[in-house]
Amino acid sequence: MVANHWMLRLLFITATLPNTLVIQASPTTIRLAYNIEPNPPFNMGDHLAEKPGITIEIIQAVGHQLKLNFVFVEMPWKRCLYTVQKNIMDGTVDASFKKERTKVGVYPMANGKIDISKRNSTQSYSIFTTHSSDINSLEGLLNKYVGVTRGYSIISDLKNKGVKNIIETNGSLVSLRMLMRKRVHAIVDLEANIKNQLHLHAIEFQNIRMVTPPVKSKPYYLLFSHQFYRENKLLAHKIWNEIAIIRTSKRYQQLFEKY
Repeated sequence: MVANHWMLRLLFITATLPNTLVIQASPTTIRLAYNIEPNPPFNMGDHLAEKPGITIEIIQAVGHQLKLNFVFVEMPWKRCLYTVQKNIMDGTVDASFKKERTKVGVYPMANGKIDISKRNSTQSYSIFTTHSSDINSLEGLLNKYVGVTRGYSIISDLKNKGVKNIIETNGSLVSLRMLMRKRVHAIVDLEANIKNQLHLHAIEFQNIRMVTPPVKSKPYYLLFSHQFYRENKLLAHKIWNEIAIIRTSKRYQQLFEKY
């Protein structure tokens, strides 16, 4: 039954993607999944927008430089990882490094270790709770119910720190509303995600506060599928190298100023 369930999901995902995406990609056409949930300024949730996000613009600039056609498809984060692992997509744009995710795809590595110089960006996870809450640190979560977006790498980090009562949700907006309804005591999420929701729903979430310092800051990478990397190894490294060049250039700072 489980195998049939996942086969049905695979067929559904494949059927819902444009026909041009389910054929074998050429070396110059690369299919990338990205999280449908906005994470400003890195991902604005719409690659067709005038300002799609810093990460998307970096990859588009790489495409221009290397004469590549990047095709972007939005989907929930857990599905991004699933479609990469199943070689439905060639990669996903912003994945933090977890050893277990090396089963999903290929990160830029050097001497057997993650090559942090090839990162897209660095982002922080923080605790968010209500003004009346007594939670002021990671230790304050140990006996609390904590909401975290499904599939986020911070889940394993929290478990390793002794946080046991983790409720996985379908995104930061769902997490925030669970917090407001007292279904969880706090949430842990990417700062950019939550700040975006607080801006969009200022009145609804006026009772939310952020706990400092962040729980953890992580580099984020372009993660390629094993099949794409196997068939286009040199190209994959050219792309990661170009990302590093852009990220360390004046252009990267100009992108931050733009947003």
